[in-house]
Amino acid sequence: SVKLRHDKTTGRRHPEFILSPRATTYYDFISSSANLDAKLAHPWNKSLREISDVEDLQSIVGVHDLPFQAKIGSVTILETSDGQVVLGVRGKTMIAGNNPPELRKKVHFVAEGMIPEDRDETGNLNPIETSKRGLEEELMVGTTSQSIGHLVELKSTGFFFDQLRFQPCFTYLAKTEVSFDDLKTGASAAKDAWENESLVSMPLSIDAIEMRQLMLGRHPDFELASNHAAAGLWFALIFKHGFVYVKDSLSRNPAA
Repeated sequence: SVKLRHDKTTGRRHPEFILSPRATTYYDFISSSANLDAKLAHPWNKSLREISDVEDLQSIVGVHDLPFQAKIGSVTILETSDGQVVLGVRGKTMIAGNNPPELRKKVHFVAEGMIPEDRDETGNLNPIETSKRGLEEELMVGTTSQSIGHLVELKSTGFFFDQLRFQPCFTYLAKTEVSFDDLKTGASAAKDAWENESLVSMPLSIDAIEMRQLMLGRHPDFELASNHAAAGLWFALIFKHGFVYVKDSLSRNPAA
């Protein structure tokens, strides 16, 4: 739902979006998590978007009228002590998994859907807790005695509404005190390490050629696995460099 909030400082009114989470079953949870435009098998032979008649929904407000669940998600970019961003090469069995070997490998970051246990110290559901859980489960970065690296910083970088999945999604930038090589060595023991075939890295900087190539879809070896991955990385780079610098860097280097 949405309501207008009055800002006493500026005198203006701003929209305030209110997400009201509810628990659901696992199978209902994943039924609409992939692609609302993908055709279903016989006897439907239509997509969920066509069957549900949600062609005209353009914003998060429309989630209220959906006939199915909209998963609340998070994407977290992890930066290591040596300034590297950790990219997971997606496993073939995963949504947005890898192409055939001759094509570029698809990479993602820590992506998690919210569950009822993701509550903060006040008892409220909080996507920051989803982000923390994902870092621990996929990369063993956190605050427990089993963690390979400690979570030394976690910043909120943005929010977007995925119109392909009708999914509200929060983005974060995290930092750990260990290097990429140390993290890579131990992360294979993580609970959800199976989600990635391997871990690779590149500088978390728009000044790095390989980062610009990845953002522009021109990297020779890797491509972002989904719109979630692209949005998460975009927000992280803007958080680090500023919107104008990132935009100008990509515009000035079209061939990079």
